[in-house]
Amino acid sequence: MSKVHFFCEHCGKEVRARDKVCPHCGKFFSQVRCPECDYQGPAEHFAMGCPQCGYSGHGKVEAVYEDVDVGSSSGKKPPSYLKKSSSPIPDWIFGLVGVVFFLVFVAMVVVFFITQ
Repeated sequence: MSKVHFFCEHCGKEVRARDKVCPHCGKFFSQVRCPECDYQGPAEHFAMGCPQCGYSGHGKVEAVYEDVDVGSSSGKKPPSYLKKSSSPIPDWIFGLVGVVFFLVFVAMVVVFFITQ
C-alpha cells in the first residue's frame, strides 16, 4: 500500500500528517476528513487510509480546517499553541541559554564551596 499523503482542504497543498496549521495558507486543522465517505478523525487514524471505508485514493486524504487565521484580529483568539512568536529567535535557543546559565551557576557554587 502506498504512503498516505495529506492535503489542506483550503489551499490544496500537501501538508505533513502531524501539522496542526497549514504552512502554506495558515489555516488550523481540526481533524482529517476522508474525501470519499466524509469520515473525520485525527491524522493517526488515517495512517493506512480511511479507517471507515479504506479509501486511500492514490494516497490522498484531505485535512479539514477551521477558519482561524493565526494572529488575526477577528476577535476569536487562536489557541495558545498556535500563537506566532514575535521573536526572530527560535524557542529552542532560549532553552539552551537557560541551561547554559544554570550550568554556569552550578559551577560557580561548586567553586565557591571548594575555595572556602
